[in-house]
Amino acid sequence: RRSRRARWWGLGATLAVLVAGTLGSWWWVTRPPPTSGPPLVVGWAPVLDPAVRAKELEPLRRWLERRTHRPVRFEVAESYDALAESLVSGGLAFAVLPPFLYLQVAARVPSMEPLATELFDGSAGNDGVLLVPERSQVGSIAELKGRRICYTDRSSTTGWLLPRATLRANGVDPDRDVVGEHFSGTHLQLLRDLGEGRCDVGGTFSGAYLSADRAGVRVAQMRVLAVTGHAPHDVVCAGPAAEADDRRLLRESLLAFDAPESLGMPVVGSVERLSGFRAPDTTAYDRLRRVWEDEARREGR
Repeated sequence: RRSRRARWWGLGATLAVLVAGTLGSWWWVTRPPPTSGPPLVVGWAPVLDPAVRAKELEPLRRWLERRTHRPVRFEVAESYDALAESLVSGGLAFAVLPPFLYLQVAARVPSMEPLATELFDGSAGNDGVLLVPERSQVGSIAELKGRRICYTDRSSTTGWLLPRATLRANGVDPDRDVVGEHFSGTHLQLLRDLGEGRCDVGGTFSGAYLSADRAGVRVAQMRVLAVTGHAPHDVVCAGPAAEADDRRLLRESLLAFDAPESLGMPVVGSVERLSGFRAPDTTAYDRLRRVWEDEARREGR
């Protein structure tokens, strides 16, 4: 009996240590950090629904406050254009730009500096895809003539630029052969619109397609019609209003972030699935730049 009691006491002590450690970690992550100085404000494109994006990025925001000892605020813009204008005009010092939007802003503001590129599940990029409802009789891109298409935003990489280029490459003029276009705004809303029959095909990125079910979108009722191309993930940029010391601080902090080591979780957000950041590779945008130039030439711009 004494031996059994000793084992139970040992087990109880071990469990107490584990519980105390877990509670201590939870307290460290959730308690308000001591911060001072002006806030570091970072703007985000509405790639996902603003409420979803803000909620899922909250652990990263709190971690950055502890790392920088500065207040950190994330703002999800109303549109891609609104985010770009805020960065260009100096209303925002920092913004996280999708790749096509990054190219557009960089053409206007050569002094804009890319600081870090997002990693999702450890990857630095993903594929654009054209989706159709699972019940659709469309079996090829050529059969999209006379159909309706959903886009996200005119500055979206996988929700506008790559779908249109893919249609053209397969003999479908996106302005003449497609009978109607609908702008959903975010990728999650595009998937909802496709599922609810507002369009016959839609362009998004594979990450949204694979994880949108966690946001209540019934992606199992959709299928991939075609892969539109590969693109890097969004890049955190410093605009003209960013101070040199703040650029350095944010860059170093982002590159030091690793979700498993920093937060004890494999990724940040069940839909976002952000795992960390890496130094930007500007050559990753070369193909997109050529696609953009070709599209602009075809449209006479």
